[in-house]
Amino acid sequence: MEFRAPDKKTFVVTSENGSGLIRRLALNPLISSEIETASGKEHHDSAIAPDNYTLTLLGEQQVGPYHCFVIQAAPKRKDKYLFEGKLWIDVDDYAVVRIEGRPARRLSFWIERADFVRQYQRIGGFWLPQRDETFVQVRLYGKKVLTIDHQDYVVNGAQNKEVSTPAQEARARAVVGAN
Repeated sequence: MEFRAPDKKTFVVTSENGSGLIRRLALNPLISSEIETASGKEHHDSAIAPDNYTLTLLGEQQVGPYHCFVIQAAPKRKDKYLFEGKLWIDVDDYAVVRIEGRPARRLSFWIERADFVRQYQRIGGFWLPQRDETFVQVRLYGKKVLTIDHQDYVVNGAQNKEVSTPAQEARARAVVGAN
């Protein structure tokens, strides 16, 4: 996966295994949804903001090395680009450390349920995805798991004159596994 801020993600599949039918019906639509969400096209704003969510503070919790606020997020509309679930927000810089939830609206006829966990990591001064796990209940085929481990980040900055800040361009290799 390559991300170019503010709104472009591209994916290159380097290997895949498991059922081709499951990849076509469930996993490929999840990747398409990631691309659409990044581009901001043909859907509502999906930002974690008061316009889209009712946010309720539940308490505080340690997530690895990060002390976090735990927040319940309830979407204000049924939209497949919004989620319902919990957020863990770093108490020092208010960055999202972890998200657990499910889409606010069913993704497709074939995907009965999709629960996800997204973990972030701090690299330098930037918070970037570390691991995504999506647990999908596929109609007629049962439970499947999509795992993406984000690694080998390259944050471009001062060495690239076209980019004004290091946060404007980040590349990551994602190792994708589906069971």
